[in-house]
Amino acid sequence: MNIKGILAAALSTLALVSCVKNEFVPSAANPSAAFAKKNITIASKGETVQVGITATCDWTATTGASWVKVSPEFGTCATKDITITVDTENTADESREATVILANAANTADCDTLFIFQKASG
Repeated sequence: MNIKGILAAALSTLALVSCVKNEFVPSAANPSAAFAKKNITIASKGETVQVGITATCDWTATTGASWVKVSPEFGTCATKDITITVDTENTADESREATVILANAANTADCDTLFIFQKASG
């Protein structure tokens, strides 16, 4: 094969590789954790919802909202469900929102965020 043929083959390969979507895949070498959903909507009177987690590391799940409860708040490498409970009625005229942060327990690096929206009562 001459130099032009080699160059053409290399450029064709490069063009194909650049079109491949780069997706993050958690692994033991690249530990992470992710929610199965990115957001949930809760009724104004409150409710309990299960949300899946896939983790390749020990993890923590925390929220700054006093009206949101997370259980369990930590876990090990696994695919499992956590429970999000909102047992406080939103009596306001507007919906409210909170977040649950999923982090790597070893280095507290944020891995994923779950957005929680609670409907207004009115």
